[in-house]
Amino acid sequence: MATTSSIAFSITLAEDTPVVAPLEAIPAVSKSPVPARRLTPISGMKGSLSTETINDRLKEAAERKQNHLLKVAASAGHGFKHAQKIASARAAESESKRHEINEKLDAAARHRDEIEQERLRKLAEHSELVKQRRSGPPSPTLSRVQTKLEAAEARRAEICEENAERLQAHLSHVRELKEKKAAAREMGGLVM
Repeated sequence: MATTSSIAFSITLAEDTPVVAPLEAIPAVSKSPVPARRLTPISGMKGSLSTETINDRLKEAAERKQNHLLKVAASAGHGFKHAQKIASARAAESESKRHEINEKLDAAARHRDEIEQERLRKLAEHSELVKQRRSGPPSPTLSRVQTKLEAAEARRAEICEENAERLQAHLSHVRELKEKKAAAREMGGLVM
């Protein structure tokens, strides 16, 4: 058995009976946020709700929803401004608003393109400067660094020479002491 139900009544048909229902028998489908209890027949009423009643209740529910959203947004501070923007954007679907929005989007796209072109221009200038530096004479900074490196190398060599001289002096002193010790042993006396 096939069962078809609507707001007002239900029909039970045999399996081979074609389903032909009047337009009023087809349940209304809406995406509006309307509670189901508001669409069901009030107890004690005969028949179904009229299309006008359903539409009125849908409109009331949509208004309640809009008022509720505005109250919630008002209590949320920033959310209120955001909700107003959304509500005004939804309400302002006129050609002038769309044209204004398109102009802003075009201006933003032009600005983005200008920024990109400026970035590319600066990149080209930088790469040109790099090429010039690589192909031109060495920079004064490089010569200063080389001078400092050469000075450091000269100082290092000088320190090495001083250390070698000290080592030679130390070794000669040690040699003298050993000779004195050896001479003192031969004579059987103390080393002074």
